[in-house]
Amino acid sequence: MVDFDKKVSRFGTGATKWYVDGYDQEEVFPLTYADMELECADCICEAMRKRLEHKIFGYTYALTEEYKGAVKAWYKKRFDWDIDTEYLRVSHGVVDGFFRIIEAITKPDERIIIQTPCYPPFLFTKREHVENPLLDIDGDWKIDFEGLKRLCADKSNKVLLFCHPHNPTGRIWSEEELRAVADICFKAGVTIISDEIHGDLLRVGNTLTPFMKLFPDGDIISCISASKSFNLAGLDLANVLYNKLHKEQLLHALGDGANPLSLAAYIGAYTKEGEQWLEQLRRYLDGNFAVLKQFADERLPKSHYEIAQGTYLAWLNLKPYGVTDSKDFCRFFRERSKYLLADGASYRGEGYIRLNIACPVYLLTDMLNKLGDAIAEYENR
Repeated sequence: MVDFDKKVSRFGTGATKWYVDGYDQEEVFPLTYADMELECADCICEAMRKRLEHKIFGYTYALTEEYKGAVKAWYKKRFDWDIDTEYLRVSHGVVDGFFRIIEAITKPDERIIIQTPCYPPFLFTKREHVENPLLDIDGDWKIDFEGLKRLCADKSNKVLLFCHPHNPTGRIWSEEELRAVADICFKAGVTIISDEIHGDLLRVGNTLTPFMKLFPDGDIISCISASKSFNLAGLDLANVLYNKLHKEQLLHALGDGANPLSLAAYIGAYTKEGEQWLEQLRRYLDGNFAVLKQFADERLPKSHYEIAQGTYLAWLNLKPYGVTDSKDFCRFFRERSKYLLADGASYRGEGYIRLNIACPVYLLTDMLNKLGDAIAEYENR
């Protein structure tokens, strides 16, 4: 059994989330950036150690039969998805991937559609964006299909940047919803870029259908990665799957080389041992979400919090408790605890906070106790 309760200090490792106010801080605990405070699988470390023994780390071709075979086998087993590796390229992470894709397939005066709240990098591509806000119905997030139709009818809007499972709400979109989105976009000539970086991180019992699996010949480009699933974000590797519709545009916009240690880590992850580790992680995260749900039901019932179907992120509505400025509340909470939260305003979700609960449960419990007290104090100021 993996010991996910193990305390691991990241102080002094250069971890991005621990750099606060410009320097590495040991006295804070960030629940912000989406990487885990949990050690990755032994099989990954062993694969990297084995690669280190070679002692030469020159330019490395990523799309070997070994690498493509590992990716193909993983998605076939996990999602019954037959990936066509002829149309597989790599990028330095999913964000780098969709930035490159958007620049390659759109003109400077064309726009992209995003659905807010959203992962902040969606807001900062090199193209202007328009927003189609999701609908929050007592904690159940829905796509505004009528709004999407209106935006797709504008010929200047060329791309829908889609997130599945959705960050930050954790929503898994059903096949029915995916088909409805595709129908709207295909009829309007809008390309769908589907960010599926959290696709492995589902609550036990939940399933996800990759968007491209439904429409292998449709105008869809998929960005997938092991980085969130196995806590490998710092290795900067992602896969991009496209089809003949964009072959000429993306063949050179994307890459075929990668860091040799990143490749070794991914091949190590996409194994039987990696899958066993992932299943233990999913059960542990389910337990953390149960702790959060009990806290929300008891201390924040007006938030109508529902456990995220996917990801290890919690999107918590604090507007019923007087939070109209998310950044102000996060500052307020930091002054009363060692914990740092992600403010909802950065995600186009003012009044919400995003919690990364991929941490030892004793830290989550301590944080939630302090959070409940802080919200009560904030509301009654």
